[in-house]
Parts: sequence; C-alpha cells; structure tokens
Amino acid sequence: MSVPRPFRAVAYAPHVDGGRQREVVGRAAAKSAAGLQRFLDAHAEAGHAVDTLEVLDLLDEIPADL
Repeated sequence: MSVPRPFRAVAYAPHVDGGRQREVVGRAAAKSAAGLQRFLDAHAEAGHAVDTLEVLDLLDEIPADL
C-alpha cells in the first residue's frame, strides 16, 4: 500500500535571461510537513525559487500513526 504524499513543491532555478520559462531543479512529494520543510530549506539555501502546493483532499487519508 502506498503512503499518501499530500505536500507538494517544485523548485526552480533563478531567472538569468529574463525569459518566461523557468528551469525545474527539483520536485517534492512529501508525506509530512517536516519532509516538505527539509526540501524547502535545501532549495532556499541553494538560491532556488520554490512553489508549494498542499493537496488538501489527501489529508484525511493519512493514517494517524505516521
């Protein structure tokens, strides 16, 4: 059985040429807010911009013992 991973994020490299398309440098699908925070911290340290999304419909499916 797979574990729901409701915390999502995508990290992007900084714009260097002013173009509209951003280069993706990382994606996260974490099962906990702490896991997502580790991803955010690592990419913030590297100077990347990060868009986050919390998939709320999956939150009620997370087992209480995680």
